[in-house]
Amino acid sequence: MRGFRGKILCMLILLVAISSLLPACTSNKHNKGVQIITTAFPAYDIVRTLTKDCEDVNVRLLLSPGTESHSYDPSAADMMSVHDADLFVYIGQAADVWAERMIRAADESLQTFVLTDKMELLKDADHNEVDPHVWTSPANVITIVNRLTPVLCALPDLSSEDSAKIETAATTYVQDLQNLDQAFRDFFQGIPEDERLLVFGDRFPFRYFAEKDKADA
Repeated sequence: MRGFRGKILCMLILLVAISSLLPACTSNKHNKGVQIITTAFPAYDIVRTLTKDCEDVNVRLLLSPGTESHSYDPSAADMMSVHDADLFVYIGQAADVWAERMIRAADESLQTFVLTDKMELLKDADHNEVDPHVWTSPANVITIVNRLTPVLCALPDLSSEDSAKIETAATTYVQDLQNLDQAFRDFFQGIPEDERLLVFGDRFPFRYFAEKDKADA
């Protein structure tokens, strides 16, 4: 009988211990303002620029500097952070194919934004795949900013004040990008076309930058 009571007591202690852990396992979504998770730095930098004046918007970069994005293996903590996010921003195509796995494992309500969506994508002839480096062209970043701004402003937990700040930041950002784009065009137009040469020591990620200049010069 004493042994039976001991087993019951052990079971009760175990149940109490398990129940004490449950709050830590539940979702913390919306407890700390608006949470935005980005995969690689280009996505992070665009979101960070648009939300830089928003006190209640937290932007996290999954990949630390120097991490290879193509072969990245998300951790359990990464998966949980995406599950709890208000918005998940990634590049798409071959840049971060693992992001699709994270989306499938997340809550169905997870909102996503893909930088390469609705873009005129170029084909990488050397590797027979689509080139995902769309952000290397200022003109393309303007398109991304114009698509992303209303998505950010429509996030359910975003305050009206932060929404107004994002719209203001977007206006300034687009103007800066337009100025940068024009400065590049003015520079290259001063160089004979047959002398325009960019030398790069790895896979060439600046085709969008170069093709935009070539098409409009």
